[in-house]
Amino acid sequence: SASTYGLHIGEVPLSAPTQADDIVLLSLSRKGLQEMLDMCRNYANRWRYTYNPAKCSSMLMDRRQRQNTPLPVLRYGETLIQENPTYTHLGIVQSCSGKYPCNIDDVRQGLRRTYFMLANSVPAAVGLNPCVMAKLYTACVLPKALFACELWNSVSASDMAKLESTHHMCLKHAQNLPHLTRSDMVTGLLGFTSIQAHI
Repeated sequence: SASTYGLHIGEVPLSAPTQADDIVLLSLSRKGLQEMLDMCRNYANRWRYTYNPAKCSSMLMDRRQRQNTPLPVLRYGETLIQENPTYTHLGIVQSCSGKYPCNIDDVRQGLRRTYFMLANSVPAAVGLNPCVMAKLYTACVLPKALFACELWNSVSASDMAKLESTHHMCLKHAQNLPHLTRSDMVTGLLGFTSIQAHI
């Protein structure tokens, strides 16, 4: 973009990362953000399409304590853009504190649900080769369950142990191993590592 508004790193503009029809506007100032909103509106009017401002939200990321002075509001045309402490973009909850609020119980539930959905899609009489199930687990289950794990910044040792337990449970089921099989055997037989290593 030739615009000087928005976020830049060096000479690289990073003001509007877009995925399909989801767009984020990034700016170091409210004035710059408002200018970018106006640019989006003018461009949409020019090419005769519309944004839905009711689905938009703004978020101020600042480590400093806020003053009592009210901040200027952001608008898309005549519509006020609400400011929120968190916002979900592409399935990732972003926080104004810069921390990603990860719920390990939700991750574990997603891991189990996705795995057993795949495992139960094959009739019991037919079954699946453990190597095939391991490939499906690597290609489908782990990427879905660990989506955005790069942003996890507050996973405790106990939470990681719970996640490892769920990981081992899925691998035991894939290999039809007894419940009390040692963890190193569960991962080693299929050449897997710990889920912490995946993260």
